[in-house]
Amino acid sequence: MAGAMWSRSGQEDGAFLHDGISPQAQIIDQRTFNALHDVPPPSEAKGFTFEQFVPPGATHESLLARPFHIYDAEFLDIIGPNPTLTLLAQTDSDPIFHEAPVWYPAKDEMFFAQNAGAAAAGTGLAKSAVIQKIPLSEIGPAIANQRNASGSVRVEVVHSSPTVINPNGGTNYRGQLLFLGEGQGENIAPAMYLMNPEPPYNTTVLLDNFFGRQFNSLNDVSINPRTGEIYFTDPTYGYVQDFRPAPGLPKQVWRFSETTGAVAVAADGFNMPNGICFSPDGMYLYITDTGMAQALFGTNLTFSSTIYRYDVQEDGTLDNRKTFAFVTPGIPDGIHVDTRGNVYTGCGDGVQVYNPSGKLIGKIYVGSTVANFQFAGKGRLVMLAETELYYVTLAADGAFPAAPDPATMTGAKRARLEADEGDDRPEHPPTSIPPSKRRRVLNPPTTNLTTPQYHAATTSPPLRRTPPPHFLLPLAPAPPRRRPVSHRFYQLSADSQLWKALYYARFVLPRAMRIPGVEGLRAWDLKSRSLIVQVEIGDGVDAAVPTCIAVDETEFACGVLDVALGFDDGSFGVWRLRTNDKRLERRYRHEKSSSGELIAMAFSHPYLLTATGAVLVSLYTFDIPNGIETNNAGSIRSLGGGDKARPDHPPEDLGPTTLCYTHPYLLATLPDNTLVLHMCTSSASSLSISNGIRLWGHTSGISDAEITARGKAVSVSTRGEEMRVWELEGRSSGIGSRSVEIRPWQTPGRCGALGGVVGADDGLHSGDPARDWDERRNWVGFDDEMVIVLKERKGARESLMVYDFT
Repeated sequence: MAGAMWSRSGQEDGAFLHDGISPQAQIIDQRTFNALHDVPPPSEAKGFTFEQFVPPGATHESLLARPFHIYDAEFLDIIGPNPTLTLLAQTDSDPIFHEAPVWYPAKDEMFFAQNAGAAAAGTGLAKSAVIQKIPLSEIGPAIANQRNASGSVRVEVVHSSPTVINPNGGTNYRGQLLFLGEGQGENIAPAMYLMNPEPPYNTTVLLDNFFGRQFNSLNDVSINPRTGEIYFTDPTYGYVQDFRPAPGLPKQVWRFSETTGAVAVAADGFNMPNGICFSPDGMYLYITDTGMAQALFGTNLTFSSTIYRYDVQEDGTLDNRKTFAFVTPGIPDGIHVDTRGNVYTGCGDGVQVYNPSGKLIGKIYVGSTVANFQFAGKGRLVMLAETELYYVTLAADGAFPAAPDPATMTGAKRARLEADEGDDRPEHPPTSIPPSKRRRVLNPPTTNLTTPQYHAATTSPPLRRTPPPHFLLPLAPAPPRRRPVSHRFYQLSADSQLWKALYYARFVLPRAMRIPGVEGLRAWDLKSRSLIVQVEIGDGVDAAVPTCIAVDETEFACGVLDVALGFDDGSFGVWRLRTNDKRLERRYRHEKSSSGELIAMAFSHPYLLTATGAVLVSLYTFDIPNGIETNNAGSIRSLGGGDKARPDHPPEDLGPTTLCYTHPYLLATLPDNTLVLHMCTSSASSLSISNGIRLWGHTSGISDAEITARGKAVSVSTRGEEMRVWELEGRSSGIGSRSVEIRPWQTPGRCGALGGVVGADDGLHSGDPARDWDERRNWVGFDDEMVIVLKERKGARESLMVYDFT
């Protein structure tokens, strides 16, 4: 509110009250201390770097009494009419509430880390700092309305395995938690860990070196919402806190692509790069430089205590560094943004809030250093003040930009924004940025079910009303969508010129879907490699694209198979294959749904289970004894008494790439070339899933896996000809992950050993390893004797390959 005048009530100096604001807030008028009669010299002002400046006429106690300090009227929209600040927990001296706050929406838990290198805790070199968590679900209005509710929530230590050594930075990543460890001594290098947010809290190291050189002391991390790459800071705080050796790299900001493995410097020229955060739309990157604080080496007032802002280019490179804000008291440590682009930073007196142009508009004042903090969805904030833990309610909504699925992207070309009128981003951001209505992601990432969400969904009250164990259904993973047009036209969707992407989406694809024969349902005889029957599945001009399939084999002995197809508009249909008559007939078609694209289905008459990209699981029933022509299907939302099998906040991104289930085995494939096996125990009223057992063996990414009823599984690599057959029986006891590698061969004159191409042989299998590496395996089926693989080459040509092991 530039130039506006406050009408005062109460105090007449720097801090005063106002009749129209919350009793928890007060107005701070900077004009009252723009000119001080007695300004202390730098030698005395040094204490102000970590001690709070008190405006004339105010006291430390009066500032604490009304902790929401309004420097500009914009802050009123952030705190709302009734903000609250509550002390949840505290310690005498151990700084257990320090860094790496990460909110896990599925269980509404906040994770955080102890201070590494703190003398009071003895952490750093002698022992590692620990990760802890609190359940936010236990905080109701009765607690939130108290100023001091210390001891009202449980603080639980998280025993990660292997241990995250001296954790300091953290964020959500692919449905799990990503932590940065600062390392310990000379022999334990700083590392980036991916941690399961649920017991046993197993971890995987994603990165721990740059071409064999240790990082200095990894600090904070953020995910580029447009490219999915990981950006992180690497200062030397482990060295200046005396638990890491002298640095071997410059103090820099790095970027890491888990998809390609590439590690590169994103920015340099810092005293101490510290906090890092992307704007909600990914157009800007904020980095704090806290060089003023040198730990055991003291304080240098001429060094940075600054927030810098970079423009983020479409390929992920950084440009146009600008000074966003200089922060006092203390240093700007943790940094986050809300959905309107306002910037929050933890510093020497609490959390300070800046609008998108870099103007200080308010503070959440606690009178001590807040190293970091984190939003927990809309209207909630958790602040870490070393020995104190605070809970805040306000009106702002934290920005959690969902990172794209790296598997669906090609460099940065998939991260296109659709705009009706070019780029309307202002050269200088306005004082307030409302959520954009014109920009939206052209190709939003497809969301699949992660293991934690699968467990939560299958044990929720609605699913406890499912049939007995023999009715438990597999959630078949969705096969990748087939390209219905030529490779040349498909490339339009990834072109750098937005009009081509729009042209493809709005004109090329819809017209291609009307071409007869483009989309259909086919049944094959694998013994003879011959086509049994084919039918069209389109419903006219606006035909939906099939995304998943499930087969009900309960009447196969009678020559009948029921096939369910799910579509990208949320609809599904059921077809019946009569093998004796070689006939496919449609039996039921469900209308499209606003819940979004179906990504997985399971079918065993009379039950059909579907899952959408928004992690909504629905159960449908067909109660007509002699058929299913009459729609008697209901969503799990109504069958379960009104409960939804959906978390409050869908995960940003996901761990498992595929899931397959044949009772009692649940098998998940992971992006790190491994599989995880779970054992399922079921009764008529419940389903529980054991902790996972990691299966090792693949040397490249796994495309898909399939389980048979006899306790065997097959997995196939995305590239190359690597397939593995697994014996699952006995693995529940933790037996090692041995498997048999199968590499197909072909005897001249005999097609049975390798099998062959189902349909027209277009030369997809050449025997040339280089060419075979270009071929992508997208889906696999297995019945103990034959393996079926969907193979795709450049140019969008596809074939079903049959490998016969009889």
